[in-house]
Amino acid sequence: MRAETQDDIIALNRALDRANASERPQIEHAVVRAKVALMEPLWAEDWGELKDFRDWLAKGGTPPAKTQPAVDYFQRR
Repeated sequence: MRAETQDDIIALNRALDRANASERPQIEHAVVRAKVALMEPLWAEDWGELKDFRDWLAKGGTPPAKTQPAVDYFQRR
């Protein structure tokens, strides 16, 4: 399932990359929510703690090292 969902994540990231400046904030919010919704059912120990990942999304900055595999999956283009 992760391989199939990764294709969806990539498509969403590419769509966001193509968004113009005026629509980007709204699209970015929707894309982040969609990607998290796709990832949550696939979450496993190798991605670290979901709470830590969600905290990183909310606060920004450097993601926790334990969630780096999930961050890589989330950001793949």
